[in-house]
Amino acid sequence: MIGFFEKDKLIIIGKYFPMFLVFLGTLKLIVFYNSFNITIVEYLDFSEVLISFVDSIIFYIAIFLLPLLILLSFWGKSMGKINSETFQENIQMSFTERIIKDLKKRKIIYTLFLIEIIIIVFWGKWDEAKVALIIMFPGMYIVDFVISELRIAYKKQYNYYIPPTYLNTYTILSLFTIFIIRDTLNEVIEIKYNHKYYGTEVQFENEKIKSDSVNNYIGQTRNYIFFYNLNNRESNIYPKSRMISIKLKER
Repeated sequence: MIGFFEKDKLIIIGKYFPMFLVFLGTLKLIVFYNSFNITIVEYLDFSEVLISFVDSIIFYIAIFLLPLLILLSFWGKSMGKINSETFQENIQMSFTERIIKDLKKRKIIYTLFLIEIIIIVFWGKWDEAKVALIIMFPGMYIVDFVISELRIAYKKQYNYYIPPTYLNTYTILSLFTIFIIRDTLNEVIEIKYNHKYYGTEVQFENEKIKSDSVNNYIGQTRNYIFFYNLNNRESNIYPKSRMISIKLKER
């Protein structure tokens, strides 16, 4: 029987976890600020990457990762056996046969996905909410399919079974990344269209800037403050060295 997680392999994976956090923090910042036409890597330092998504990671560990890890620890052996039997069956099939099998197995889900994508693409204007939906739902099944194909490819090419611990960890981290991207895009929507920081005021040496329904406060790094104008779709970047005070408000 195949267990879901093995301690020795988790220790090996743990050595690379800080690199994953750096990647995820950078990805979140790029996705967020790119929505406002800002190349954020030019305006921050390494330490800001590390703390940019601390709130998100704590939230998901609490409601998603921790319960899932506990659940898989209890179900690991029985589910591992089922997965092993399915793997042995799939490895005998061609790539086309596996795709057909998967389509038949999940035809209702894929039909709903297709309908959802058609509605998303053709109904209303294109915005970050649509991108978040497209990434979120098909993304989870794409991760599952890619992992299955990866196992089969390694077995056929190198006669090597990738340990389930690696595959399951990859699955969890991939889903975690999808959730982070979705939440980042939802945060963009809150600022752009729901005016999350309406009423925020920044006092500079010679002017005061207020976040309203057109000129939106986006956020700040250690050395810069960012505003986005909805009318001309331009971002304004102000150095904090000129700032006297800031009054943050959130709806």
